[in-house]
Amino acid sequence: MAATYASKYEIKINYTDKEKIEEAINYILNSKEILKIKKTKSGEKTVNIRDMIFDLNTKDIQENYIILECVVLTSNSGSLSPDVIVDILKESDSVGVAVIKRTEMYTKINDKLIPLDEFFGRM
Repeated sequence: MAATYASKYEIKINYTDKEKIEEAINYILNSKEILKIKKTKSGEKTVNIRDMIFDLNTKDIQENYIILECVVLTSNSGSLSPDVIVDILKESDSVGVAVIKRTEMYTKINDKLIPLDEFFGRM
């Protein structure tokens, strides 16, 4: 069994229209289902990626860029690249370049996400 279940990312994105980017973020947060085609070893399949996004919030917002934090599924049973979130935001036509940095990795114990450094510190 792999220890990693989810990962937290910081996404810094340049934008041109604050209202449009906020609408796109709210779309992700308020959707129960976001269907995307994922490429697999055996071809392509449609997946509900909303179930793979555990958290998405605004960390900082400035005049021309926004910093988001997201926690997404990154396990053997499935994973979601934060690039997919950026792609959804780019559909708003107000997003430019994005810089993505992983800031934390988690394991899952009793339905709770535990940071890996804390988990391995217990051992």
